[in-house]
Amino acid sequence: MSADGDVVVAGAPYKPRGVEEDVGRAFIFVKPVGGWGGDMFETASLTPAAADRSDLFATVIAIQGDRLVAGAEHGGPGGEGDTGALYLYQKPSGGWQSGATANQVVYLPRRAVHSLAMAGDALVAGSSTATVDGIFGKGVGTLVENVPLPPTNSVSGFSVLAAPGNSPARVKVGLGAAVQGGSVCGRVVAVARMGIVDGHVIAMRRVRLGAAAVVNHQCVASGTPISLKPGAVCLGGTDSSGMNLTLTECVNAGDAAHTRRQNLLAPPADLSVGDVTLSADQLLDVTTLGSNPVVDFASLKLQPNVVLTVRGNTATQTIVLRIARNLLVGSGGRIVTEGFAPGPRGSAAERVRVIVLVGGKAKLGNESVVEGTIFTEKKLAVGRWALVRGALLSRDGPMTFARGAVLTFKPWLDW
Repeated sequence: MSADGDVVVAGAPYKPRGVEEDVGRAFIFVKPVGGWGGDMFETASLTPAAADRSDLFATVIAIQGDRLVAGAEHGGPGGEGDTGALYLYQKPSGGWQSGATANQVVYLPRRAVHSLAMAGDALVAGSSTATVDGIFGKGVGTLVENVPLPPTNSVSGFSVLAAPGNSPARVKVGLGAAVQGGSVCGRVVAVARMGIVDGHVIAMRRVRLGAAAVVNHQCVASGTPISLKPGAVCLGGTDSSGMNLTLTECVNAGDAAHTRRQNLLAPPADLSVGDVTLSADQLLDVTTLGSNPVVDFASLKLQPNVVLTVRGNTATQTIVLRIARNLLVGSGGRIVTEGFAPGPRGSAAERVRVIVLVGGKAKLGNESVVEGTIFTEKKLAVGRWALVRGALLSRDGPMTFARGAVLTFKPWLDW
């Protein structure tokens, strides 16, 4: 059991879900207007769609604000009995609802989950009997830092979001490309051969997976059959009924992202630099511009192999780069950061909140690197073997990941 404010969550690892099933549930109780007392029914209950009775889902529970973690003692994929699982939930915009889908699942190989503690962006999972290097040994603790739950002021759990209500808003994850953490949402989503998505794949119309593509959670579409080529798999199952709650979350996330963008466009700029084309490495020092600097560009272009370094300091919180027209990062180019306070894992890149708002198109060249979240009004293209540390959003255009491109989701970025 865990409590935070007016919310109490109780885990029942053996609670029957149906006549023949005996699968754990997490019961959420929100304090009534008249206060606690008397007979009560839960506000909502949570259980994974693919859970098995042996998983012991909700053996342990932790809640903090709008974030909830339920531990499955033996919840490893494929029936791995000595592997625990942590199901991480973000409260939907409409409040806790039964059947809500976990934003992320973290597996702890060879560590059954017996206890949980959460504080800020750190989550500690304890195991009293861990199998280490093939030896059944003593208890261990696993620190899961920056758990992939978004902060309460960001869009819930989506690392790739192409406004799902717009017909051009398609997402294509190319050959061998990977979305590491978070879910993908668009009107149409295609994952090419050997592509990988860690979270859910959600589409208003069609979901297509190429041969040997892997989605680690659910594939969800609205009324259109989901296409799976040989060897492709959605480990959390498929749902094309049009009734899945993640479809609503996807639409709400698009609306919330647009609102957030409009809010970030409102403040006056701290620095305006016009059209910029960089042919040599350049330093953008924002240390004198306050804790939340805003820098305006008419357009920004990095020639191949050029590095733009954004320098802040320990007081820098959010950096907003507003580009009125297009962003072009040439092959091998990089937009990186330095000088910021270290994140929970010791990396400054994990701490800084870089937001790049693009009024036109964005193109990231082959083998380029960008540290930050990019939100474009039009097309967004990520080149072969490029790396993005953050999240990617598009208002009206398609999004494509070329062969071998990688997005590493940083959900604590304030977008």
